[in-house]
Amino acid sequence: MKDQELVEKLRGVKNVQCTHGNWDYDPYMRGMANGLILAVSVLDDTQPEYLDAPTQWLRDLPKSEVIAAEE
Repeated sequence: MKDQELVEKLRGVKNVQCTHGNWDYDPYMRGMANGLILAVSVLDDTQPEYLDAPTQWLRDLPKSEVIAAEE
């Protein structure tokens, strides 16, 4: 696999991890997203734009509120 293909795959993984419901589920998932943001920024030679913590993690909400937020 070529280097550019690997970079594109990493970008895809980062994009999935940075979606609502993933990165804002709990602190671990936010850390994973920020780590992927850092990795892509290193490869692209750009400044990373990290995700700030939300006011409330999705894991702390009742399930009905999480489902309503996604709609």
